[in-house]
Amino acid sequence: MALRPEQLEAQLAKTLGALYVIHGDEPLLALEAADAIRAAARQRGHAEREVLQVERGFDWSALTHAGASLSLFGGAKIVELRMPSGKPGPDGAAAIVAYCARPAPEIVTIVSLPRLDRTAQSSAWFRALTGAGTVVDVFPIERARLPAWIGARLARQDQRAAPEVLEYIADRVEGNLLAAHQEVQKLALLAPLGALSLDAVREALAGIGVQGLTVSEVRGFGRQKGQTEIYRGAEYAMQYVPKVKLEIAVDDEIADRVVETVGGAARTGRIGDGKVFVLPLEGAMRVRTGEMGADAL
Repeated sequence: MALRPEQLEAQLAKTLGALYVIHGDEPLLALEAADAIRAAARQRGHAEREVLQVERGFDWSALTHAGASLSLFGGAKIVELRMPSGKPGPDGAAAIVAYCARPAPEIVTIVSLPRLDRTAQSSAWFRALTGAGTVVDVFPIERARLPAWIGARLARQDQRAAPEVLEYIADRVEGNLLAAHQEVQKLALLAPLGALSLDAVREALAGIGVQGLTVSEVRGFGRQKGQTEIYRGAEYAMQYVPKVKLEIAVDDEIADRVVETVGGAARTGRIGDGKVFVLPLEGAMRVRTGEMGADAL
């Protein structure tokens, strides 16, 4: 079975397959597809994850062992086989064919591959994968389809944008899907539901006396610390996720109103809405004019 990324969620809601092949060169869509499969597997009791990264000198017996062994806790698990080169070699090809011939019912396998040429797609090992599982093709979004893709992403977070705004965002990211995703994330944080652009937050803040703000893209974790994972025999229990950080310097008199405004604009009621920290600022100077204190803000 072959699926497009946008069809995967509906398929996972109905049934969870034993093997998925994520095939293509679009990193964001590949990451999201793998995340969706992992989430569906964990909901069905696959608590442990084992990652096999195929590099020079990789021992393909590790794949055989992964398919034969159960979770350390006696339950079902997820096995991920990542092949950045898309070239398993003779030993790897034989190991993949054997693995597909004897699927373990307690294991969900995710195989990640770059976009393969016609010859590689005709190989015995790739045909074994496609015959045993579901292929999710993650190919780049053409420029003509990018505004619609951005609009669909905004709709997921209860926002909408006029066609000219979608075109503006598409032009701004120059076809980079990850950059488009980050722009959409910023809109989720900074703009209220139904907003068309970042201007809504800028205007709201300016209306209560805020003259500017700094937006930074950072990574971190909160109370949701991710899942325990096994990579090359070692356990990792913490995942760092992308976040957007706002820094706003204001006078004490309007600090509470700024907190209320930012909270109202960013609040969705879902995990990941973030936090607002209020810190003392001992002083400030506007370099161009030499103004000090509140006048510099």
